[in-house]
Amino acid sequence: MPEQSRRILWPIVLMIVIAAGALVLVAARTRSGAGRKAASHSTPAANGLNSAQSPVRLQTDYVRRGRLWPQLRETLTALGNRLEKPGKERSMLAGTLNRANEELVVFAAILEFPDRLRITMQSGPQSRTIVFDGQTARTIDGSLTSAEKDLIESLVYDTAEHFFSAQTEGAATRHLGNHFRTDDGSTANYAGPLYDVFSMIDLVKVTPDTRSQGKFYCFNSETHLLEKVHYQTLRSGAPVEVETHISGWRGTGDQQVATRVIRKENTQQVFVLTITSATLGPRINDAIF
Repeated sequence: MPEQSRRILWPIVLMIVIAAGALVLVAARTRSGAGRKAASHSTPAANGLNSAQSPVRLQTDYVRRGRLWPQLRETLTALGNRLEKPGKERSMLAGTLNRANEELVVFAAILEFPDRLRITMQSGPQSRTIVFDGQTARTIDGSLTSAEKDLIESLVYDTAEHFFSAQTEGAATRHLGNHFRTDDGSTANYAGPLYDVFSMIDLVKVTPDTRSQGKFYCFNSETHLLEKVHYQTLRSGAPVEVETHISGWRGTGDQQVATRVIRKENTQQVFVLTITSATLGPRINDAIF
């Protein structure tokens, strides 16, 4: 298919991916009696399914380049090497969070690979701290709101770091193709972004009930950095189209860090998180998660 006419047919592809993923998960659970486990597999074909399973998770918690598809190795390189070796697992961030119809708040956050988050939001004299240890989300006081659960999902699960971490655990993944356009193919002299798109069946653990969720991870075809994650979820029985936009990538030493995260639901903006300061450091066993 000519590059200029390619396009992402989100609704159709999403239903196919979710259906395929459900079959994969059922089959995996029937074989092992457990959910997703760490992968130990060889490189699959370009559009193959990564569904090989290993009985234990890799103990290093780092990404092994040799276990990735060739199409993903450039993407891993674009981020830097912090997912492959010790020393830069922890990201210390500060900035502002602007939620729809709410006052702007300042935040300080610690993200630690893989899948750990601690974020404190300050509005005037009041502060609120949310913690996610990769398995359980909680607050220092009170219970999580639905908006806070969505915030955790976008900041932890809708990231390149989580995508690669999930690859080490054998998440069911398909490479849908490269150089996809964002329009319907009718724009003359299209100059917008082109994306290399991967679909993945993820296990989202923000609530006690783990949710199986099909997602599309869209990496910029030129920079190889993640710019968009798209998926459909249900809320009160109604489908909701979710998009997390990641932008403002900038160099922090020899690593790339995003400085802007926007979550949209049914095309309406839910929040904008702007990072004004980012520092990388080693993992610390300080029990803050």
